[in-house]
Amino acid sequence: MFNIDQFQRTNIHTSDTTQLISAQQVILFHHFRKLLEHAREMHIDVAPLKGAHLLTSVYPASESRGAMVDIDFLVQEHDWHRIPLLMNACGFSPVFIPSRHATQAKFHEAHYVHRFDAQTQIVFEPHRQFVQLARHPIDYSQVWQRSYQSTFEGVSCLRICDDDHFLHQVIHLFSHRFAEPVRGLKDMEMLWRNGDVNFSNVSRRAGEWKCRNALWLSLVLHKHIFATNSFDSLIEETMPSRFIRFALTKLVSPEHGFRFTGAGLRIEEATLWPFLMDDIHQGIGFMADYAKLRLKDLFSD
Repeated sequence: MFNIDQFQRTNIHTSDTTQLISAQQVILFHHFRKLLEHAREMHIDVAPLKGAHLLTSVYPASESRGAMVDIDFLVQEHDWHRIPLLMNACGFSPVFIPSRHATQAKFHEAHYVHRFDAQTQIVFEPHRQFVQLARHPIDYSQVWQRSYQSTFEGVSCLRICDDDHFLHQVIHLFSHRFAEPVRGLKDMEMLWRNGDVNFSNVSRRAGEWKCRNALWLSLVLHKHIFATNSFDSLIEETMPSRFIRFALTKLVSPEHGFRFTGAGLRIEEATLWPFLMDDIHQGIGFMADYAKLRLKDLFSD
């Protein structure tokens, strides 16, 4: 009989890269199945995101996605206050940032850790939003309406539609300044090839979510992979001004992502993000919200 506890103690420390990736994935998926079972008992809707969704839907079994270090999943806003109970029932403890009480309380995600011993742990990240609403005004009631009933390795769950997953990958690249974009672009490729992505929906929704510039850049970075009329049409539909196009293609390359300045994270963000923002109001709204929360952090007990 397969014994997950024995597997955790022995295989997680293997030096072989392929076995290590397999061990991480088996352990993470095992504990996510347990979480889904608890969530079903508590009547909490859970939808897997990123690797947990992609590896069990659009990635072929023979295709590697690389190391998997955590599980991300989406829950509805009205269930957010019950997530600590769910995570505790599954053996997870919250990870707090002492200097960011206000920011963490308002954050779109939380971080929980399950420790097996001093050297071994897994991380789960529940989300109530893909990203801060101040940056991308996403209507999550519509996201959930577009979701569909499915399973995760035999346990029932909801799945976010592929159009929304496709744009979530764009937003994730945006949030991480297109640093090391290879995996994110590969995820988008798998969604396009093996999922059910409708480019008309993606184009319209990118405008609603304010990620058209980031979508255009993601598509341009993919252009050497796809050569279809629909793909070229989407690039045309989402094309920003000539100045923005010039800046983004100079700052970001398909192989290496954002060409870091070495001047520090905040300066680098200030270099790239203004060009990724769809309009000045989006940038002002995000910076104002971030500044407000950080001031609360500084003056909270």
